Amino acid sequence: MGLTPEGSFCLACLKPGITSPDATLSPSQRIPGSSLATDLQIWLVPLNGGPLHFRFKLKKRQEKPRPIVLMKIIVLLLLALPLAAKPTLWIIGDSTVRNNTRGQQGWGDPLIGLFDSEKITVINKAIGGRSSRSFLTEGRWDEILPQLKREDYVLMQFGHNDGGKMFEGNRPRASIKGNNNESITGTVEITGKEETVRSFGWYLRHYCQSAKEKGASPIVCSLIPRNIRDRTGVIQPDTGSYALWAESAAKQTHSSFIPLNRLLCRHYQTLSKDQVDAIFCGTDHTHTSPLGARFHAQVVADAIRALENSELAAFLNTPPVSLSLPDGNHSLLRSQIYQNDLKFGWLDPAARTFIANLPEGNYQVTLKFTSPEAAAKAWVKSESRRLMISPGPVSERSTRSFAVNLRTPRIADAQEVRLRRASDRFSPDWDQRLSLEFFPGTDELSSIEVKPAPAVTTIYLAGDSTVTNQPEAPYAGWGQMLSAFFTPEIAIANHAESGRALFSFRGERRLEKIFSTIRPGDYLFLQFGHNDQKDKRDGAGAFTSYKRDLESYLEEIRRMKAHPVLITPMERRRWQDGQPQQTLTDYAAAVRQVGKEHGVPVLDLHAMSLKLYRALGPANSKKAFVHFPAGTFPGQARDLADDTHHSNYGAYQLARCLVQEIREKLPDLTRKLRRPDLSFDPSTPDAFHEVAIPNSPGLGKKPEGD
Repeated sequence: MGLTPEGSFCLACLKPGITSPDATLSPSQRIPGSSLATDLQIWLVPLNGGPLHFRFKLKKRQEKPRPIVLMKIIVLLLLALPLAAKPTLWIIGDSTVRNNTRGQQGWGDPLIGLFDSEKITVINKAIGGRSSRSFLTEGRWDEILPQLKREDYVLMQFGHNDGGKMFEGNRPRASIKGNNNESITGTVEITGKEETVRSFGWYLRHYCQSAKEKGASPIVCSLIPRNIRDRTGVIQPDTGSYALWAESAAKQTHSSFIPLNRLLCRHYQTLSKDQVDAIFCGTDHTHTSPLGARFHAQVVADAIRALENSELAAFLNTPPVSLSLPDGNHSLLRSQIYQNDLKFGWLDPAARTFIANLPEGNYQVTLKFTSPEAAAKAWVKSESRRLMISPGPVSERSTRSFAVNLRTPRIADAQEVRLRRASDRFSPDWDQRLSLEFFPGTDELSSIEVKPAPAVTTIYLAGDSTVTNQPEAPYAGWGQMLSAFFTPEIAIANHAESGRALFSFRGERRLEKIFSTIRPGDYLFLQFGHNDQKDKRDGAGAFTSYKRDLESYLEEIRRMKAHPVLITPMERRRWQDGQPQQTLTDYAAAVRQVGKEHGVPVLDLHAMSLKLYRALGPANSKKAFVHFPAGTFPGQARDLADDTHHSNYGAYQLARCLVQEIREKLPDLTRKLRRPDLSFDPSTPDAFHEVAIPNSPGLGKKPEGD
């Protein structure tokens, strides 16, 4: 049975034996009369903003309760009614607010999940194809109005369907353009009935005024923009029609207003065209995809937080991310897209990649999640897809920390690294900004703390495409996996670059850049060979030019009072008679020789890579390299078959090989590993499904070098 807070009711007598609080009471379970054979335990459960329903749990009892007991129960029910009635947020609008078409979604449905269902009920009554006029004339508002109660809210957005025909055709839904009290009376062709049509603003004022008469609080949103660009390629805000009239109607009725059209246009102008196109559904310039709907819902939620004289924000369950940067504390809204005039923000509508302007140096990043379980399952990358943390066992802590190195091309005395392309200056590894990419997302992220970490030890990496931070999938270097294995006491500064040999790395001032920031006690890991092997100069070779270049590097590193570490180059994928073949044997031998002659540690990645490939076998070793059939990645039209450059899986296994060598040969660094006790044997590599590193968006070209 049900009752409204304002109405009267009678308490039916019930049969015993109903034990579930969710039980449905059928007529056969009622006993005529006014006495009960049981005790009552009562739950007050408001369902979707409608009448309150009372559910009973009954327990056998010997004697019948006296009439006075029943009277007390009734009085308690009446007293509890105001406490049980949650407020309701009613959402009304068109298909951009609620949409059931395959592949499309309106922002109203994901908005429901951004509110605390224990504190407020949210009901999305928007419907596709409706205008401010037809939502009223079809009786949809009249269905909601009797259910409105004091402390409720009404959130509305119309305008997309308010143009067109007023009386003719099969969809006569247009309102009069404007916000005045003008009206037009005519006969609707499809029904033959006479109707008086009002202005767009009049209908919005009607919704606001009638909601206020019920004690509810109306909130008007301007319509979302369409994905239509002007001649300059910009999506311009609506400044002179429906968005303007919506704002005027809100002001005239003293209702809250969200300038959704203007807010979204500002975001669209910051995002790339591809990112904006992903917000909408294919070539449809009006209706949004699920990604777009979630983004729009977050913009609406953050706009609700900014409303004055409204308590609706108190019911949201997705607070802004608490952000601590070197310049102070901030509140990071989920919809704050990074712009040139802002110091920080999200780089994408899904709020998955965070970015902040910071100077060159090492920083400690501490992330707090909503629970230890959320912290344990997180993947986080920084800069150009550097893996910083990966999922691990659940602990008692909700925080994860790591150190990240930021750099710019600038060297002392106004010199700069010679970057390959002008666009490299704006790549995540060189752009003087911190970027953090979260998987599966940031819904369970509570706070980000970033503080300078000048005291941490830095491991610099110099090498080629097998080491570098490959900027796009499916390519990866082992250097971009290394940070995940170290505690926040170690920062990895990966200066390796595709296509580089020892002599060209120096020639582009990359070594000079390292020496401009390296400090006594830091490390410089060197792995070259793949491109040195192609040196056709007279006298070039593993035991001549290559060896001399290595020795020159060592001399300079020691002059800087840093620790040099040599790494033999891992092998390419070459098979013959069921065995992996060697193509870099001389260069690996030269590295070992230099290490022995100069007393420098050598991490033998060459030998370990051969063990790894042999364990995987001819077919499965393809999974360690970039071998993917066409269509594996978005936009991948051709098969990929690269036997030099590694996949995420291969790069991660090589990083594990390297960490095992560190455990055996570099005790000072071993103490700073996250798992110093965790050994690795390349003869028994990880299973493929155990290294499910998520891919960042994008499809990369084959790196330089072979």
